[in-house]
Amino acid sequence: MQPPLVVPGVIAGPLEHTGTTAGFYGHTPVARPAAYTLTFPTASRVLPASTATGSGTLLTEAFTQLAALVTDLAETKKVLNQVIKDLQGDGLLQ
Repeated sequence: MQPPLVVPGVIAGPLEHTGTTAGFYGHTPVARPAAYTLTFPTASRVLPASTATGSGTLLTEAFTQLAALVTDLAETKKVLNQVIKDLQGDGLLQ
């Protein structure tokens, strides 16, 4: 087997690769991973700051903090969903 040909340059049009492996940014080429399944219906590109604060010493404060953590988790899931959708759109994920 001959070593791969490395030619620096610019691709001016669409790039289509029909091989079975790909490596990006100098990584060893690998096979395409299995598909992800998205069950959370919403996507976002904004990851808000954490809303959970305070000491949580009272029961009502604990419930408030729990609600804030649930909100934070939902927002994180939206961002992760969007990352997956973006990578799927680029063909980097299935």
